[in-house]
Amino acid sequence: YQLAKLEHLHHELFSLYPLELVSKSLIKPALAELRGQADKLTSLSGNYHFYWHFLQQRIGGLFLRNTLQNNGRKIALMGCGDSQAEIELMLFGLPLITHGYRLVFLGCNVPLDAIPLTMSRANAEALLVTLSAQDETESAEIIASIGTLAESINSPVFACGEISSNSTNNLTSHGITLLEDGSESQVVAIESKLGKDSV
Repeated sequence: YQLAKLEHLHHELFSLYPLELVSKSLIKPALAELRGQADKLTSLSGNYHFYWHFLQQRIGGLFLRNTLQNNGRKIALMGCGDSQAEIELMLFGLPLITHGYRLVFLGCNVPLDAIPLTMSRANAEALLVTLSAQDETESAEIIASIGTLAESINSPVFACGEISSNSTNNLTSHGITLLEDGSESQVVAIESKLGKDSV
């Protein structure tokens, strides 16, 4: 709970190492471990919530500041399947921001039927959905809903995350582009759909 030391540590990490490496090797595993401890023993949940809120402010500030500096195309970014994965969602979006895109951050709780109007008002040219693991029934329902959503908007839709082989087939059948792990390959796939010259 020593905020000054925690801030100093994260400042050093982000200064010395690539964001994707810090996110994959440190922040995401730390969040997962603390969350697991909190789920098993309520008395330890304070650790998780303290670190979660620290990261929300730290990463959120970085996310907003860099988005405001960009002039590239807008992409709406949302998560499905885990209402507590907003930090992971921001970490996922930061590499896209470094490539010039402007992200409209919708979080992990936005209703899918609100997306078309939201994208229209935000002038977003594409939708990017990150999926978290759910049970098979819930996953099938979410995949079906995303497929319906993709067909209702006249914009490219990208998906990534924890996607089963069955879900992969369902998503691609609706014209959704699946992104591989790794920010570089994801940027290449997005640029191939939206075009690189205007970013």
